[in-house]
Amino acid sequence: MFQARIVSLALALLLAGCGKYSRVALLDAGGGVQLSLWEETEWEYNRGCFLQIQLGKDIVMPMTFVGVVPNEKMSFQLYDDGAGLVAVVEKSHPHQVVGMYDKISRESWPRSGSSESYLSVQKRGLRMINRLRAAHPGSRFQLSEG
Repeated sequence: MFQARIVSLALALLLAGCGKYSRVALLDAGGGVQLSLWEETEWEYNRGCFLQIQLGKDIVMPMTFVGVVPNEKMSFQLYDDGAGLVAVVEKSHPHQVVGMYDKISRESWPRSGSSESYLSVQKRGLRMINRLRAAHPGSRFQLSEG
């Protein structure tokens, strides 16, 4: 009985810090679209970086894991294709797109639907990033691996 209580207490203490985040960037993409980037404030091995996209007060892409936070402070930049597509990159890796949102179709990447396959998500990401590349000739944009 005593051992069960100790295990329960240890488990409660271990999980107490999970799910706590701090916003590191709020990017205004115009038209009421905001991209928020968050990092975990408590972690075991590596801090995760998460992206959330809002249209007005509606969350159009819930907080989605987009990578691991490096030791240095992160800084982000938005790019667009001039036709409604916005993409965010972390400035220390300016060619790696960590997330995209199309204001017209309301599609996003890397978030997937509940029944969507990995291949379908990757195809959408490639279609979106090709639009971004066409708008920025000579760019070397690529999809982030997370």
